[in-house]
Amino acid sequence: RIMANRRSARESRERKRKRMENLELTVQRLTDEQNNLRKLNEKLQLQVETLILLSDAKSREHGTVLLSGKEQVPSTSLYAHPSIGQFPKNAFLQGLHLAMSLNQSPIL
Repeated sequence: RIMANRRSARESRERKRKRMENLELTVQRLTDEQNNLRKLNEKLQLQVETLILLSDAKSREHGTVLLSGKEQVPSTSLYAHPSIGQFPKNAFLQGLHLAMSLNQSPIL
């Protein structure tokens, strides 16, 4: 009877250890996924903000009128201008933000 109890306790500890390993792996995987999603979210928020700034600048430049409460947004790519590809993306976006804060129209 004592041997059976010891074996049962050992098996129980082993099952608990495996559950803990699985939980730790799941926590690590979910933490990594969360970090990746946060980075993606920040990148997408910056892209949206940049596109809004570009759209506003383009609208001011061309005097775009409001139709049904929505501005007509030109369908140009963010990096369509030939000289933009020469700069790292972050440098371009920082310059764009600076130009917009100074109420100037960059590159457009």
